[in-house]
Amino acid sequence: LHPYLQKRVLRLALGRISAELTGLTYLHLQNALELCHHRLPSGEITLPGGWRLIRAGNRLELERHRPPSLPRGALVLPATDHGSFPGFGWLLKWTTYAASAPVDCSTPPEMARLDRNKVQFPLILRCLQPGDRFQPLGMSGTKKLQDFLVDAKIPHSQRLSYPLLLSQDQIIWVVGQRLADPVKITPQTTTILEITASRE
Repeated sequence: LHPYLQKRVLRLALGRISAELTGLTYLHLQNALELCHHRLPSGEITLPGGWRLIRAGNRLELERHRPPSLPRGALVLPATDHGSFPGFGWLLKWTTYAASAPVDCSTPPEMARLDRNKVQFPLILRCLQPGDRFQPLGMSGTKKLQDFLVDAKIPHSQRLSYPLLLSQDQIIWVVGQRLADPVKITPQTTTILEITASRE
């Protein structure tokens, strides 16, 4: 078929598969055709509305990416290099900057200084959930959050509402207490994310 007809057939086919797939442009269809004709037997492209067109051999699959639902009460920190955000009685402020040599890793408890390339925005701020664990800075293994909060002498009345900062479902900071070891600064760190927390 002529490339124009190929695009038309592809548009009709995608529209028949899902009426929710709207906003296709010439560029989307061109990328879809290139995916079909590419020498590699697999690949994928992104389409409007969170859809993905996936090639697996001689098959094309249309799949919609649905982000995981957030726990009740969880807050999403915007994906910016600097900003401030209130939540759970705290005010978080953050900034991003290039690491200098030597890197200063010492911080007070209300500050977290971590490797920006080891986290992914948007970050999630939420409270304790059953089964939560994290790897405190300096430890080789994980620890139950409940036990950590007890050891940190957080009053029982505050434990269930104590804020935790997460990246990709991993706890990276018990706010105002301890950073997680996997996101710590190392000599290889090139960009630092610095977060400070203060009670409102």
